[in-house]
Parts: sequence; structure tokens; C-alpha cells
Amino acid sequence: MWEISEGKINDDDLKKGFLSAIHVCSARDYRSSLHDVFSKSLVKQILIKEPKFFQEILDDSNDDKKEINIQVNQRENQAERIIGIYIDKFNINVNRPKELFNKLFLEPVESFLNKNPDKKIVVLIDALDESFCVSNTSDAIISLIVTLYTLSKNIRFILTTRDNEEIIEQFSNDSRILSLSEKYYENNKKDIREYIKLRISKNKILQNHYDGFIDDLTAKAEGNFLYVTFLLDAIVEGKIELTKENLDKVPPF
Repeated sequence: MWEISEGKINDDDLKKGFLSAIHVCSARDYRSSLHDVFSKSLVKQILIKEPKFFQEILDDSNDDKKEINIQVNQRENQAERIIGIYIDKFNINVNRPKELFNKLFLEPVESFLNKNPDKKIVVLIDALDESFCVSNTSDAIISLIVTLYTLSKNIRFILTTRDNEEIIEQFSNDSRILSLSEKYYENNKKDIREYIKLRISKNKILQNHYDGFIDDLTAKAEGNFLYVTFLLDAIVEGKIELTKENLDKVPPF
């Protein structure tokens, strides 16, 4: 994801700064999968990159007699290369997920692009498969974007997900699907190995590992960072004793 956001992918359409917004879904943070958090997150980020987009939200609000009070503050975290946008007041009298997404994001974006045809809005949604952690799947993020068949050519979504047929099939007719599993599998294994070493270097419990632990966990994870994170956390918290016998008992990803 960060290679894409930093423009390090060798593609003329993926130059640095081309992304308008990034939303990361995480099974460990249920709020990241909520429809209202998602919609507001996109708007907050686009407001920073495209100041004129603010007027489109206000115009849409006035047309529908909605009340939207917005105060924006910007803070950049250099260590993580993430710009955080904080909206202190953001009130809109809409409750249904699809309507909120349309009124807050989609309709203002389309109006903005109609007036600025040279602009593009590109949204990256990372780990979409993890958004299914919400209890009501009808409110999940995927329900908001899966039916966007008539989008302007200047609005595009880039989605990342594990190989999940239930998700991929919903986008198979109108999307370009690229499988990175085989092409980048060895690189991914290398990254996981380095991540395990990093975690070990920072924790005394993990430093007391048996010979071959790094190789065993790397193979067991099958390329899944979240699996490695959960398992290492469980060891640190004392839920799993750090022995080969115990690691063998843990189901693979």
C-alpha cells in the first residue's frame, strides 16, 4: 500500500501524490469498518488536497436543507508519513449508510469534477476483507462501493484484499483485478521475516525463542501479517508458550 501511495510503483498513472484519500480497514479497530467513519474519512482528506471541494459540500447541503458545520485542522506526522485531518464539527441529518455516503462524498465529488474536469479523485481502500468485522454487513463499506457502476471516469477506487472469492466476485464485472499473491509472495515472506525479527528485538519474551522459530512462523503465516501480529501478541501476553510444540498446535492461517 505504501509503495502505491508514495508513487514507487512503475506506472504512469500511479505517480506520487495521485491519491486523494486512503482508508485502512482493520479487524482490530471496528470503527475503521463503520460506514459513517469511512465516509467522513474520505471527505476529510479530500478537503485538504482540494480546498474547492469544501464549497461543493456546502452547496449540496444548502440544496437539501441539510446542516453541515465543519471546522478543519491539519496536522502532519512526519514519522508515519500520514496527514491527519480533524473535523471538530461535522453534522448532517442523514442516518442511512448509502444516503450518507452519497450526500457527503459521492454527490459533492461528482459536482466538483463536473466543474473541474482536469481533476481526478482516486481513493485507496486497504484490507477491504477486514471490514467484515462489523456486526451488520449491510452497513459495511463494501455495500457502499459495490454498486457504483456509473461513476465518472475521473473517480476511481483502488481496493486491496486477501484472496476472498466473496469479495472479488462482487467486483469481477466492472473492475480490473490484479493478483499479487504469486508475483510478490517471496517479497512478502521476506517482509514478514523482517517484521518478526523487529518484534523480537524489542521484546525480551520473544527473544527467548527456540532455534528455527522465525522460519517456522514465517512458513505458518503464509504471507499474512495480521496472523503473525496476533500470534506474537498472544505469546507476549502469555496466552501461548513460546515452544515449537505449542506453535505446531496453532492452526495455520
